[in-house]
Amino acid sequence: DILSRPTGKSPIKFRDEDFISCKLDKFCRDLAMDMVVGDDDEPVRRFNAWQEQWEKRKIGPQGDSVFEARLVRKYGGLKWVDCDEGDILCKSHPDHMWFEKKRGQNRYHVICMNEGYNQKMAPQNQDDKWSLWSCGEALYTQIAEYYEDRADEVKVIKKDDDGADSDAD
Repeated sequence: DILSRPTGKSPIKFRDEDFISCKLDKFCRDLAMDMVVGDDDEPVRRFNAWQEQWEKRKIGPQGDSVFEARLVRKYGGLKWVDCDEGDILCKSHPDHMWFEKKRGQNRYHVICMNEGYNQKMAPQNQDDKWSLWSCGEALYTQIAEYYEDRADEVKVIKKDDDGADSDAD
């Protein structure tokens, strides 16, 4: 609850409430990065429907677990309807991305879980229950369409809505 750090003569004391003014929780995680306040003052997840600057970085052949975690934070758990596969409901994996190792073009893909997908089993053992989606315009469009009438779940921000372009790292 209270963290103290000696500095010269007297210790400085911090309380959990002190971190709220910095927009951080007690673990120093950003409180509001993916949330906006809805009409009923409940936090609503925010989704930027474009490739943000931080997503354009080059990835080494071993992948990057920190980068993957940021991608999961953006895409994890989102839903959309795949109109090319008979209007099936898709949901992105809440914990993982798929790493594609390709000389000079290493990248991550969203794992799309279909109905019946078991998160406790390896994807390779349930081929008909999942697919891969590139983080691109097709995915952004499908997610935006799905949440168009579900703004209380996820607020989709389009780049042209307010001229926004997230360069946040």
